[in-house]
Amino acid sequence: MFAIFILLGFGYSWISLLFSYAVIYLLYLFLEISSSICVYIYLGSFPEERKFYLKNIWMIFLLLFYNLLCSFIRCVGIINASTTTTTWQGINIIQEGQQVNQIIKKDIRQLLKRKNYDD
Repeated sequence: MFAIFILLGFGYSWISLLFSYAVIYLLYLFLEISSSICVYIYLGSFPEERKFYLKNIWMIFLLLFYNLLCSFIRCVGIINASTTTTTWQGINIIQEGQQVNQIIKKDIRQLLKRKNYDD
């Protein structure tokens, strides 16, 4: 979705971009309707669920906007990841094993204290 601004910079017209987005929306809508038909068929043995599904079928027209929101969040994440420096803060297998052993020993000590307290 955000490529529209880049494509405008490359000289594409608004009309061709809006037309392409309209076609993409219609194709997306076709896929959602096809998927909804399959779900409706699968729900043949469940009349209550089928009725509930039919009541909420109008939501397939809003899924494009949901995907737009998700693409915006992804874009922000990509920008955030590309502008911050990251470091790998992993530990090796020996250090990880030592941490696991410490946690297990601590848990055992707490269990023994609890058992002694209960007695």
